[in-house]
Amino acid sequence: MERKRRKSIKVRTQSKTYHIQWSRFLPILISLFITSAITLYFILNSSKNESCTITKLSLIDSVPKSLEGRVSPNRVQCYKFQGIQGQQLQLTTNKKISLIYPGNQSQNLQGDYQTILSETGDYSLVIETQEDNLDYQINLIVSSQNTTNLPRKTPVTDFSLIPLTPQLPSQPNRLTYNIQQSPTFYQDQELQKIVDNIVSLAQSRKLPIDKLSISLVDLNQSECCAYAAYQDSEFRYPASIVKLFWLVVLYSQYYYQGIEPNQIPPEKLKVISKMIKDSDNESASIIVDEITQTKSIQKDLAPEKLKVWISKRYALNDFFASYFVDSVNYPLNISQKTFPIPNLLEDPAGPDQQIRQLNGKNSPPRRNYLNTYSVARLLLEIEQGKAISPAYSQAIKELIKRDLHPQAWKEKPFNPIQDFFGQSLPVKTQFYAKMGWTFNNRNDAAIIVSPDNKAHYILVVFGDEKKFYQDKEFFPILSRQVYNQMLKK
Repeated sequence: MERKRRKSIKVRTQSKTYHIQWSRFLPILISLFITSAITLYFILNSSKNESCTITKLSLIDSVPKSLEGRVSPNRVQCYKFQGIQGQQLQLTTNKKISLIYPGNQSQNLQGDYQTILSETGDYSLVIETQEDNLDYQINLIVSSQNTTNLPRKTPVTDFSLIPLTPQLPSQPNRLTYNIQQSPTFYQDQELQKIVDNIVSLAQSRKLPIDKLSISLVDLNQSECCAYAAYQDSEFRYPASIVKLFWLVVLYSQYYYQGIEPNQIPPEKLKVISKMIKDSDNESASIIVDEITQTKSIQKDLAPEKLKVWISKRYALNDFFASYFVDSVNYPLNISQKTFPIPNLLEDPAGPDQQIRQLNGKNSPPRRNYLNTYSVARLLLEIEQGKAISPAYSQAIKELIKRDLHPQAWKEKPFNPIQDFFGQSLPVKTQFYAKMGWTFNNRNDAAIIVSPDNKAHYILVVFGDEKKFYQDKEFFPILSRQVYNQMLKK
């Protein structure tokens, strides 16, 4: 019994001794654990940084930046940008990415994201994949001020369009474009030289420069926006570029009804897409009829009915009235359809002809007209996410986005690339454009971003004379010339 008792005491003694030793070394063990964890963290991050391709972004207030590319397995793409406390960050991404804050906090993002930056410093977007190649598309914008949007009604289930009626300044509830203040453009001598080179190119090709208009906006400057032009206030026939303005009116009506882009009925999206992507006159005719509540017929209208019909069509002009508050003359005319319209009219007839010749059948026709400044401004506001709303601006960009790979546009019934800006640009260029032409003119208007993001600009050129239509090389040559010069700025 005594021997067993001593053994039990010994065990307790050993247990007590072991407990004393653990208490003594516990702080040391904790310290070793923390040190190992920190070391492992830096090793892992060091490994990631070595494989990370870092691209520094120069973000301009209220100017969107589009990023796209491919990340291979076990590689990391990092985009770094300077953020300022209080700025609003809006971001859309098709893949899961990480947003790293200046204090190294990390947040995973996918889809639409919006926040107010809480601190000033370097922010990073990190894209990586562990398995297959990952193709990503990211759109982001930082802004220090909110965009004024249209007043909205409660969302409705009836998707029919609200008809536009003749608008007068005394009508307080008229539907108008949501941006009333012109952008702040400043002259840039280097940019102006690029425009002057286009004019010289036209002269060397024996083209009539008195019928040429140019607007060029640089979106990669620290302050937005550098601008250069040639005869940018001259009114010229826009051809199908007018359809971009009709789209803004239509989408403004949707927005006013509380309809988001993803709620537009598929049958209407099909018509909209054909109008913009295929520049289809029949689809455009349907859109104009719906937003103005007018119809095209072959028979002339009586004077009183014609007056009402014309006032409804002029509502398209009135929508943009606040857009040009400083203009003495009417700043644009977008009230007339583009012809021919298959299955309806080959040429203007009935009220579509009457609206062109209000001073009599023998008077010169009054056609649609725009200038390159107004087109460049609209594209800028679309690019900044200010036209109607950020969501609708992005929806418009998706409609005018063009794939420059030859297999995407060659041998197609409608070809918006050949003989225009996009033909001569690198195939990976981000290209958002609406062109227009007749046998008497050639026009193109585009937002252009080089694959490396070093060049980001808006270019609008109108050639309002048949020689510009006949010279099918002029637009591709000038486009590549501008592209190369913008890369060197």
